[in-house]
Amino acid sequence: MDKQGDALHLLGRRITQLREQRQMTLDTLAARTGLDPSELTAIEAGQIDIPITTIFLLAKSFGITADQFLDFPP
Repeated sequence: MDKQGDALHLLGRRITQLREQRQMTLDTLAARTGLDPSELTAIEAGQIDIPITTIFLLAKSFGITADQFLDFPP
């Protein structure tokens, strides 16, 4: 896997982690963000890239800042 693929998978895992910590379903996150559940599934799987605006939208949906959102645990 290339560096971009690695980053997408890392980002996807982070979204899944935050969503599960908050006991949110994909449908709940979709309703909060306006994104389609199937799109969220692809993002969590690291299959598609997302724009920075979506990162801010997801962070807000989780009740955190974008820098907290991008603070990946080791």
